[in-house]
Amino acid sequence: MRGFTLVELLVAMVLGLVLIGGALNMVLTSRNTLRVNDNVMRLQESARTAFEILARDLRETGQIPCGIADTPVSLLQIGNVIRDPKTSAVRPWWADWEGGTLRAWDAATDTPGIVAFGTGTAQRVNGTAAILTLQASGTEYTIQAHDPTAHEFTLDRVSGLAANDLLVACDLSSAALFQAATVSTSLNTVDYSAASTTYNCSDNLGAPTPANCATVPAKTFPANGTGIVTPLRMAFWYVGYNGNGGKSLYRAWVKPDNTGTAVLAPDEIVAGVNNLEVKLLTVDLTNASAPALASNWVAPSTITDWSKNALNQVIGVKVKLWLSTQESVGTNPASVPIERQLEHVIKLRNREALLP
Repeated sequence: MRGFTLVELLVAMVLGLVLIGGALNMVLTSRNTLRVNDNVMRLQESARTAFEILARDLRETGQIPCGIADTPVSLLQIGNVIRDPKTSAVRPWWADWEGGTLRAWDAATDTPGIVAFGTGTAQRVNGTAAILTLQASGTEYTIQAHDPTAHEFTLDRVSGLAANDLLVACDLSSAALFQAATVSTSLNTVDYSAASTTYNCSDNLGAPTPANCATVPAKTFPANGTGIVTPLRMAFWYVGYNGNGGKSLYRAWVKPDNTGTAVLAPDEIVAGVNNLEVKLLTVDLTNASAPALASNWVAPSTITDWSKNALNQVIGVKVKLWLSTQESVGTNPASVPIERQLEHVIKLRNREALLP
């Protein structure tokens, strides 16, 4: 009947504020924990995505779907009529199969002919490594007929192919890299006449192809189900600046434009990748009957010859990525991104024949 005294009211208010403060603290703590967990999960997912796609390209380095291994012997089995310009003996970096289907650059080596060091969007970050892989893609088109005189393949289908595409034809004994001139969707044909292409230096597709493209052997690919045509795929992996003020893992592709000229197109694969490091494991083929596996991983700068006839061939790649969360959710020190360093080891599947 007399109500509360002022002291009782103040005590009640203090107790209420304590309870409300505790509840708010729990809410804020839960919210921060959720942000941290969400960013860490995104970081882990980014790492899985990066390693999965990059490792797939590395495992398939030098792959030819007809089963030709990526060894020095394949120099006699794989022809290559792609030159830039086509009247020269210059093989462009994106189709230099003979020069090596795997090449890498360490953090201090610029790649101005591919993606140069710079600070613009999609330019390579100075102080990060880079990797180039060449292989035939997994999309296969069965050869129904091959007319080497008319310079024409008839395939089971041509969906996904277009004029000026860079292609690989192969059978159980040999393969050839070339550029398509025209693609007929009504006839399921691919023409590769040198006169109608930007890069073909010859109408013949035999192996081996002389560097100057003179007297290229003739070749007729079989139509008994063993002959295949598939796109040529090259990928240049590097860390570049993205358009959001951060860094990302990029994969740059080469695909001809509508004039037939090869154009480099970088794709952002994963954001939050700040650095890339590459180490390589080699096998010494000096004694062909007893290949010697190296005991240490080496930096790309120690390898001076990446070609197929080099005595030291890379058979394993160790990739290390530096990743960070997209938000500043770290607590030590406060308000900084969480960073992780992760490694992945990849064996080059198509070079297993080189192992001792």
